[in-house]
Amino acid sequence: MRLRTALGERGPAWMSGADHPQYPLTPEWLWAFVKTTHLAVLFFEAGGELVSANPAALALLGMSKEDTAAARLWDLVTQDGAPVSPDDHPVRRALRHEPMRQSEVFGLNASRPEDIRWVKLSAQSIAPSGHPPTSGVYVTLEQLSEPPAARGLEQRWLDAFRHCAHGIALGIPSSNRILACNPAFAALQGRTVDEITSMPILSLYAPEDRASVLAAIAEADRVGRVRYDAHMQRKDGTIYPVQMDVVSVRDASGVLLYRVATQLDLTERRRADRQINQLNRLYATLSQINQAIVRVSNHVDLFSAICQIAVDYGQFQLAWIGLFDPQTGVITPAASSQLLHCQGLKIHEPPHNDGPLSLALRQGITVHVSGAQAESLRCWGSTPEIHFKAGAVVPLRRGGQVVGLLALYAADLGFFTLPEEIRLLDEIGIDVSFALDLLEREERRARADVDLAASESALKKSQAVAHVGHWSWDTLSNTVTWSDEMHRIFGVEPGATELDLTDVIARAIHPDDRERVNRANTAVIDEQAPAPMEYRVIWPDGTIRTVWAQPGEALRNASGEIVRLTGIVQDITGRKADEIRIQQQAQHLKLQVERLKALRAIDLMITANFDIRPTLIALLDQVIARLNVDAAAVLLFNEGLQTLDFAAGRGFRSRVIEQTRLLLGQGYAGRAGFERVTVVVPDLQAVRAGNARAPLLADEDCHAYCGVPLIAKGRLVGVLEIFQRTPLPEDPDWLEFLETLAGQAAIAIDNAHLFDDLQRTNAELRLAYDATIEGWSHAMDLRDRETEGHSRRVTDLTVRLAEAAGLGTEQITHARRGALLHDIGKLGIPDRILFKADTLTDDEWAVMRKHPQYAFDMLSSIEYLRPALDIPYCHHEKWDGTGYPRGLRGEQIPLAARIFMVADVWDALRSDRPYRRAWPEADVLDFIRRQSGSHFDPMAVSLFFKVVLDR
Repeated sequence: MRLRTALGERGPAWMSGADHPQYPLTPEWLWAFVKTTHLAVLFFEAGGELVSANPAALALLGMSKEDTAAARLWDLVTQDGAPVSPDDHPVRRALRHEPMRQSEVFGLNASRPEDIRWVKLSAQSIAPSGHPPTSGVYVTLEQLSEPPAARGLEQRWLDAFRHCAHGIALGIPSSNRILACNPAFAALQGRTVDEITSMPILSLYAPEDRASVLAAIAEADRVGRVRYDAHMQRKDGTIYPVQMDVVSVRDASGVLLYRVATQLDLTERRRADRQINQLNRLYATLSQINQAIVRVSNHVDLFSAICQIAVDYGQFQLAWIGLFDPQTGVITPAASSQLLHCQGLKIHEPPHNDGPLSLALRQGITVHVSGAQAESLRCWGSTPEIHFKAGAVVPLRRGGQVVGLLALYAADLGFFTLPEEIRLLDEIGIDVSFALDLLEREERRARADVDLAASESALKKSQAVAHVGHWSWDTLSNTVTWSDEMHRIFGVEPGATELDLTDVIARAIHPDDRERVNRANTAVIDEQAPAPMEYRVIWPDGTIRTVWAQPGEALRNASGEIVRLTGIVQDITGRKADEIRIQQQAQHLKLQVERLKALRAIDLMITANFDIRPTLIALLDQVIARLNVDAAAVLLFNEGLQTLDFAAGRGFRSRVIEQTRLLLGQGYAGRAGFERVTVVVPDLQAVRAGNARAPLLADEDCHAYCGVPLIAKGRLVGVLEIFQRTPLPEDPDWLEFLETLAGQAAIAIDNAHLFDDLQRTNAELRLAYDATIEGWSHAMDLRDRETEGHSRRVTDLTVRLAEAAGLGTEQITHARRGALLHDIGKLGIPDRILFKADTLTDDEWAVMRKHPQYAFDMLSSIEYLRPALDIPYCHHEKWDGTGYPRGLRGEQIPLAARIFMVADVWDALRSDRPYRRAWPEADVLDFIRRQSGSHFDPMAVSLFFKVVLDR
């Protein structure tokens, strides 16, 4: 049974309109309000039948009025890809008086999954007076729009208005007072509903915004709907930014009945903008520090570069780096962005013993302070004069131990308050610590090179004094005689002074090196000069050693026959092991440097390019090159659809992989995103059943897989995938670098989203500014009915003249704004003078001539309009210097003002005025021609005739 409400029943006091008897808040008024609201609203009977829906809801659901008769909402929506159980549907739960769950999301049924639109749904039960405890439920989905007339629903719309979470108010045009508002609107103001309805509309706004709000309301009355930004004032005096949407409603005959306003609190958006700016500054600082790490070769230059980067890119007031001596407990400044007159800081003595410097050293964590506590970071006298309100101390490590601190000072009290800022500061500390370790390893390597050279020199000296093994081969007996050192080198017990050469070669020399040793001995016999050589020997216990050998001289008898060969040998096993170890260390160091360069290249791409696709392509190129993998891809997370969609790929044999779309939790990538863990599959063939994309990878011959979630600021933004046609390397460093690259990819994706939001906000602000200017211009025309339309006409002509004069786009934009506001100074002229039908007296003319100065005083403080001041301030100057207010002459007058003068006089003389009739067009053209060179710039006149006569 449908719910019926007596038409004469009145709502609570805040809805009654008792303060304004000429505008009683009847159900008809409320129906008219529903026609202008932007939320989608539906009403359901206790049985679950949809009995009414406004046009916004019908459009959102794709229904007609006739479809509502038999519709049930649980037949129209899905949740998590499956139909909604009627018993668990919010409508049924509201009928059972169960509380609404937070942020319930539903999808509107569609023929294809990709066409599903997702909506947030809220439901509220209604129990009107004189009816059962629960007579129905109203549901909000999106925005309210014009609802159809629905008999018997008046009281239900009243309840919807009262319970709506959006701030909504109804205003009376005749008194500029609020007729009614809902509790949400009053709560934003910090007032009661009765207080709101007893106040003039303008008293709710900050004083400096009231003139612009009046202009916006006038514009809404003219065009029907206006959206503008302003600042409102709560009862306790606090100011907060809002976005207002005002709709003026007229009856069938066009009479203005009332206005409807919805309010959006912009406080969080403004705070988010400031936070984004802070994070961008820290991102730029981190990127530049990474570049400096790769560029500099010693810690002194690195410290100086970091301090300067912190000031230039982080916009900090001051940055300094100090090194800590644990023996003395003193921090000594090693570098700073400007000269500080301070010596070592004794960390165990006041005021530093309990301060942030000591805490960062003891615990090895980033410490931040603000307000009065920030003064504990001051370590210099009255000079230099540095004004700061917040500070942070970042520990720097070498070899895992804290060896120093980076101190940063900010003028903004809100700096260092975001977890992301602290994380970025930690990243800076980690990167600088890594650089210090890298520099120390470079220093150790340089020392090792020096030590190695010294060892080689000592070796040569030892050879010179026979500190090497010596051997002698008797060719006649084919026996070898060794020195004691030779026995040690070959692992043979001393005592056997004569050995068979064939036996020595067979047993002691490594099989793979025997041929080379034989060739070296043959070369000596053939009187050649063989070079020194290295070969391996095998000890009796199986140990393999490496030796260095220098064949000696060949001794001959009287007949010229060779009877003896000699040579020297040195055991270089230890040196070879050192060389191999140094080569391995150098190779590892080279790999680390290459990976650091790759991260820096990605950092540069992130900071220089906000287009996500080239950034992802560059990242995938680095992944394939640095990790030596066959193919890689990035899937982006669609939060609305809860899917992972293909965004970029490299190394695949076909483009079939680009069809990837996975639900969160589906397949290996979906699991990595859902569980936020790295998923490694060593053998895809062995677990083929778990691979949701096996058909897409059929031709890729992939053996192994790795998926890494992309997390930015705690949010999932995508998944980085690795595909390998050979087994994955079992290397922790490899996996760690892959996860680091995933972090870079997450930052790039998040930056792109932030940039898109910022661009959209800037565009909305510019449109709002221009709409405000046009509203001011229209308000001036409305004030002076005799000149109505004048501002628009002269503005259009001025733009045409500026284009013909070759002015740039930005100059034309400023000229257009200046033309719209050229007579805004007349707002300061009394009406008795401005609208006087007779000729003005000298005193009245003196007042009238002040309106350009009034315009300058009004607009010069608005930075956005300062470039447009040329026309409002100078359009009454004359070419011959007889104009006002400053008596400028010739080209002293700005070009835009000289062009505008002609357009202004042209339109003014052709329009009726209280003190004269409009001139014929031919007379006006003749007047402008005669005033060329006295009143007007001849060039501007010539340009005017060319544009007007060619129109």
